Amino acid sequence: MTQVLTPANNPKLYRCLFTLKGGNMNSTSDQGFAALGNITSYIVVNIYTTNASISLTTAVGGIWTGASQTGNNLVASSQVYSALTSTTKLLSLTLASGATANLQSAAPILHLSTPQGSAATADFYVFGLDLS
Repeated sequence: MTQVLTPANNPKLYRCLFTLKGGNMNSTSDQGFAALGNITSYIVVNIYTTNASISLTTAVGGIWTGASQTGNNLVASSQVYSALTSTTKLLSLTLASGATANLQSAAPILHLSTPQGSAATADFYVFGLDLS
């Protein structure tokens, strides 16, 4: 019988894999995440964002594994961040259908389709199973 990898049955594999601290929520340029270790193969389980410098009323955008919205789509380009009204709010991003079904090898990249319209930052955290 094949065992499905989950955080519950593989707790040593489940951890924060990538971060983007101070992501520019007023930029439509690619913003790469930093790997927390030598991660070459992983499965996304959750992506969170928090610590918004201002209330993110208009920022919209997604996360991919390739530059300029290419590669595997992890979070849809229609993701809104308006729930982040202060530094203490936490938002669990909605994962795209292929995010959890595909083995990933490239670091995530944030690409906003709609900027906030004024200076704003937020922190992002990608949690998953490290299969490196």
